[in-house]
Amino acid sequence: MLQDCLEVFKKIYSQKGNKLIVDNHIPADGTYVLISLDNCEGKIIDSFNINYNKKQMS
Repeated sequence: MLQDCLEVFKKIYSQKGNKLIVDNHIPADGTYVLISLDNCEGKIIDSFNINYNKKQMS
């Protein structure tokens, strides 16, 4: 059953690519950190706050 789900996901993902995930996901409110992994060492590149305003969305 899980294998069937993966096959369907792979088929749709091959058609839509990252838009399948990015266009349908709304991140939760909070602080997000962008990290680069070079030589197995993490380095913070940037951080930013996300606040979802439901009143501005249509």
